[in-house]
Amino acid sequence: MNANKSWRRQFPRSFVARDFRAGPEILTIKSWESRKYGPPLKEGEEEDEEVPKKSKIYIDFEETDFGWICGRQACESIQAATGTEDPDQWVGQRIELFEGETTFGDKQVDCIRARTVTPNSKRKRAPKKKA
Repeated sequence: MNANKSWRRQFPRSFVARDFRAGPEILTIKSWESRKYGPPLKEGEEEDEEVPKKSKIYIDFEETDFGWICGRQACESIQAATGTEDPDQWVGQRIELFEGETTFGDKQVDCIRARTVTPNSKRKRAPKKKA
């Protein structure tokens, strides 16, 4: 398979739950935006406007070039960590990301969650920004 044709190249670099298996990480929210995501396209397939897309929040962080694609439950965890439901007020706030679990269909799957940074929070090294 030609790596340049991978569907993965269509998305920004983003965290996945396994990135936090070594422990939680404290990050500062740099910016956010609402994006619509649909299913990945197969090679040679064109986007179908009839296929519904889901709105998600994409978060960028100060310390890394990785972002976080957040659905409703992830946004609820950010709200709990920051004390506000206004994403504009999330910018500049430090949150601790960690690996959690959620129900997807009838299965328990790994996910990323946020919580408030406390004096007991431990920071693992963030991925380095590429030069």
